[in-house]
Amino acid sequence: MIYVVRAGEHGRLFSEFQKKNVVAIGWNSVGDLSNVSSLNEIKALLRKAFPRHVLIPNLEVR
Repeated sequence: MIYVVRAGEHGRLFSEFQKKNVVAIGWNSVGDLSNVSSLNEIKALLRKAFPRHVLIPNLEVR
């Protein structure tokens, strides 16, 4: 499985992402992550949204 990190369609958000030093994910089925406080919570939401996929073992949140 390959994931591609892009700053919106045709890179339209590149300047904003670079200025804010962020990367955004577009996993709409995961839901709102604004109240998530731990990596384990994110992993649980990913497992629920994508039960047939294998999680990246060294997934990091900074």
